[in-house]
Amino acid sequence: MSALEELVGNMTVAQLAEAAGMDIDAVVSLVLGSKGAPKAVPAAKGRPGRKPGRRAAAPEAAPAAAVAAPAPASSDDGHNTRTRAGRDELDSAILDFLKSQAEPVRALDIRKGIGGTAAQIRTRLNVLIEKGKVTYKGRASGTRYRAK
Repeated sequence: MSALEELVGNMTVAQLAEAAGMDIDAVVSLVLGSKGAPKAVPAAKGRPGRKPGRRAAAPEAAPAAAVAAPAPASSDDGHNTRTRAGRDELDSAILDFLKSQAEPVRALDIRKGIGGTAAQIRTRLNVLIEKGKVTYKGRASGTRYRAK
């Protein structure tokens, strides 16, 4: 996967539209192939209350042909957590990984072992903790997880 595909694959449609200097409808019509040329509109400024100068400058509006379609909602390692089956599959992978470990492990170690994004692993660990299938000890980056 190229760096551009990786960057765009992790962006929301709104972020992609802002980066391309287009409105969301134009990006959607471009991706879906709707008729009519997309209109470039100025990207929205930063969130209210944000300090000026803290935001990176938005890139120039890209020509319609150069805007890449967003990647599927899965990580490089194939964990699609937008579906129930994908979430269940990731939960099973996490539990299998934890059961194979002699000692409690960090979320980063789980991510390196089975793949996925930090947010996917963290979210699924929280769900497994609520279900009583995983226990944890520690706080922040010192947290260690173990399968029950």
